[in-house]
Amino acid sequence: MIKHFSSKDFSKDTSSPVIVFGNFDGVHLGHQELIQRAKKKGAMLCGTCVVYTFNPHPAKILAPEHPPRLLQTPEQKIAALKTIGVDVCIMEPFTSDFSHMHADDFFKKIIVERLNASAIVVGYDFTFGIHREGTSDTLSNLACSQGIEIDKVEAQFREETLISSTNIRGMISDGDIDMANSLLGRPYSIEGMVISGRGLGGALDAHTANMRTYNELTPRNGVYITETIVEGVEKPYPSVTSIGDNPTFPDSDFAIETHLLDVDMNLLGKNIEIGFLKRVRDQVAFRSQKDLKERIRMDIETSRTFHQAKRDTN
Repeated sequence: MIKHFSSKDFSKDTSSPVIVFGNFDGVHLGHQELIQRAKKKGAMLCGTCVVYTFNPHPAKILAPEHPPRLLQTPEQKIAALKTIGVDVCIMEPFTSDFSHMHADDFFKKIIVERLNASAIVVGYDFTFGIHREGTSDTLSNLACSQGIEIDKVEAQFREETLISSTNIRGMISDGDIDMANSLLGRPYSIEGMVISGRGLGGALDAHTANMRTYNELTPRNGVYITETIVEGVEKPYPSVTSIGDNPTFPDSDFAIETHLLDVDMNLLGKNIEIGFLKRVRDQVAFRSQKDLKERIRMDIETSRTFHQAKRDTN
């Protein structure tokens, strides 16, 4: 996949660009439907599937006091788009000056002059231009005047739930990993670097890697069955992960700690990615370290059983 960090760099020699617009935070099943439509149209035109998105998210500029906690880092978004077969990704810098561009100007300067669009795919709620003055209907009228095909994709649902980044953020914040993963089409994951932790793992018979995450959104505090990808290793390791401040130890700070099942590895200083598969329990205060140790043993066994069943079905 070719990456451009401005539409100014987009090649005018690109074959029949089919442009799909959106923020694509999470690259969830709704986003994937947009992209599949663009890929099909591109195949019909012998053209190129081009994702046009922004960095940072427009809300970071337009509503900095209440920005959404994003589901992905820019690097995770690019990787997800590459995985589903996008040909070109443009991550347009979103600035205050850019936000003042009118819809007509955006269409003329970006869509026509820079992108030379042959066709456009957008979602049902697409808006563009200052104060969101342009809608998908506005875009349809403008595109028609230039002979550009447009495909408007209706809202996508899973089990009567709207597939949207906002809904997925709420589910992850509530710890509803099963439903969030269902809307994403894959496990929710966070990335980060392993740093020195509290040093309690040995005493609890469960050595853990303490992660400082690059992501803005972590699942609700609790214990989760997970899989962990270690920098330089392609295959994920089965794991169990704790998020929170461990109320058994009142002076503990917030931590993300993952334990690789049946693997002894020094991860300090390495980048890891944790994928969340299933929530096990809330974080609770135990009466003693012995009780906590026993519960951790049970959590590890629960995770081991889950992963074994997963292997057996694959």
